[in-house]
Amino acid sequence: MPFRELFLNDPSQAMLDFARKRLEGHSGITFTNYTVEKMPFEEHTFDGVICLNAFHFYEGQEQVLKNFKRILKSGGRLYILDWNRSGFFRLINRIIKWSTTENINTRSLVETHDILKDSGFHISEQLDWNWRYWKFYFIEARK
Repeated sequence: MPFRELFLNDPSQAMLDFARKRLEGHSGITFTNYTVEKMPFEEHTFDGVICLNAFHFYEGQEQVLKNFKRILKSGGRLYILDWNRSGFFRLINRIIKWSTTENINTRSLVETHDILKDSGFHISEQLDWNWRYWKFYFIEARK
């Protein structure tokens, strides 16, 4: 997809270094290293925000959505792709939570849909699917 300007943000410097290497030679990309709860961007800055396989890491998901809404322009789109805590994956999710010290707050598609609506987003599209023993969901929401 063509873009004029792209911001890639990750609190992990190692992930940013990996992205920088893979995207070497592409212009218009800015790499930032903020936690999503404290991104310093101005209000109404972005046309879109993509949260790719990270929503489950956020402890204050309601605050994260409030921040996404703050930095999105009117009509801006939020895309979330993440693990789907439903069906058999509830057991796998529990095992993952027991085996890591990281915050894992996985939600189901329905729960994410509801928290987005409660945060004032309008759902444009949603779907879920399985891949091996993983279960995922995707939601597109508009401000």
